[in-house]
Amino acid sequence: MKRLTLPERITHNWLYKVVALIVATAVWATTLYGRKDNILTKSLELEFVMKPNFAITSNYEHAVQVKVAGPRAQLEKFAISASPIVINLANEPEGERRVPIRSSDVGLPLGVRILTINPPDLNLTIKEINH
Repeated sequence: MKRLTLPERITHNWLYKVVALIVATAVWATTLYGRKDNILTKSLELEFVMKPNFAITSNYEHAVQVKVAGPRAQLEKFAISASPIVINLANEPEGERRVPIRSSDVGLPLGVRILTINPPDLNLTIKEINH
């Protein structure tokens, strides 16, 4: 059997090598760019941390709609174990406040990102209650 030189090795069965390269590139591109994130909308309850003898006296939303995107397994984990959004108002003085709901207030699994929070903020009236 004749020993092939390097140029002969490269060009030997070149059509098979080109087809293999095309298939490998297609598989790589599909895995890298073809992954679509799933979307989930979930209602999350709101909890407030207040100073003693202070309360919210205005009407407000008790829950917000959070729209998130990510891999299906992580979204399922979020849907099952999502905890309420805790908003700290302990340092807020008495009066009317516009309180934003930040993405950082929502506990998310790795790989899940927030698309929207609705409503994005709350108009609250904080008052001291005397007993």
